[in-house]
Amino acid sequence: MTPQPLPGTPTLIGRVMDAMDAAHEEWKSRGSATTTLKTHIWRLGFEIARECGAALYPYAGSLGQERDCYAQVSLQERGAYFWGRDKRDSAEEHSTIREFQYDVAWAEFDDEYPCYADDRDTAWQVPNFKRLVLALETELNPPYRWNVLYDFHKLLAARAELRVMVWNHRPRAFPDGFDMLVPRLCANGANEGWWLLSPWSDDGFREHRVYHNGKRQK
Repeated sequence: MTPQPLPGTPTLIGRVMDAMDAAHEEWKSRGSATTTLKTHIWRLGFEIARECGAALYPYAGSLGQERDCYAQVSLQERGAYFWGRDKRDSAEEHSTIREFQYDVAWAEFDDEYPCYADDRDTAWQVPNFKRLVLALETELNPPYRWNVLYDFHKLLAARAELRVMVWNHRPRAFPDGFDMLVPRLCANGANEGWWLLSPWSDDGFREHRVYHNGKRQK
């Protein structure tokens, strides 16, 4: 398959929001809210990579053995290398089943990671990093405001095409998230690019707000 450009960021935002809504529906029946949300966004990265034939690598940690199998199959279908959890590969920080700075990150390279041959030191090369397509932070539990702000400040430092913040909107958690986050986004010199702010509550995402270069989009 000839690689195609990734969808534009506004299109990606729509797909991320759909994945968030699907995660909330699944969470109502089973599982951890944080793990469920991370898993849906992480898997969406693989789906987009498959559709475009792009060397897009989604990263997230602590998703469980079932997700390990999903990553292995997805990468091997592309002819790319999968880093497992055995002792030999435990230090490979570029494995898609480990966190890459953020709770979920999608990194694009100029080529796939080739599979290892017998000589691990010389038989392969690391492809060139192109860009960070998505950086997502989520703080759903414990519901402490300073944890949300800490994660949000990490996103302010990120150089990503799309930065996403999800927080716990329950009354005893962070119901005034927009009031505290938006001024920091708009006043900070790192607000260029696309942002998605999404408060999570028991009955779903009540509102998704999209910002571009510090200005809210309709």
